[in-house]
Amino acid sequence: MSNYNEEYYIIGMNNNGSQPHLDAENGSPDYYHKETVIEKPKKMKFKLGYPIPRKPKMVDYHPTPYTVISPKIQEIIENFNLKGVQLLPLVIKGKNDELYKDYKLIHIYKIIPALDKGKSDFKWVSNLNIANPIRRLRLKEKVLDEISLEDRLLFRLEENTVFELYHKKIVDAILATNPEGISFTKVSEWNIGSAFK
Repeated sequence: MSNYNEEYYIIGMNNNGSQPHLDAENGSPDYYHKETVIEKPKKMKFKLGYPIPRKPKMVDYHPTPYTVISPKIQEIIENFNLKGVQLLPLVIKGKNDELYKDYKLIHIYKIIPALDKGKSDFKWVSNLNIANPIRRLRLKEKVLDEISLEDRLLFRLEENTVFELYHKKIVDAILATNPEGISFTKVSEWNIGSAFK
């Protein structure tokens, strides 16, 4: 029997103080909340988010809070031919107005109701129909058992779509490239304070 809490990971920063967050210019696009492929996507524009590091360094992963990835990580995602995942074009304006045009945003429209409400620690917000905050996450085995691995290698959690779940196969492939600025925390070891460790 699979232990999905050991097989899935949550993405995060591996920040040494120089890795910038990104902010969407002219407000955030609504792509992140779409549950379908984006037809003819427009190139989004991002800038460095505050506080801007003194010497910002562009690395392989930047939260916006959307997941923005470098060409190296893009290649891995493309090689898996993931269902329900689309890479969207963007351009990033740097601290000195330099432009980075080879990064892309991961649009994950594969949404799975995989929160194990009996074993997770969370607050249910009834008027929004979401779990927020989730203090400890556990995945529901029965739901994932019924979905083929190829259809759930990378997905977002229906109960709180901020959570992106990466299967170990993808994580291992990404880590094999020695990426900069990216970390993964196993679901079984993750808690609400993990991002600040």
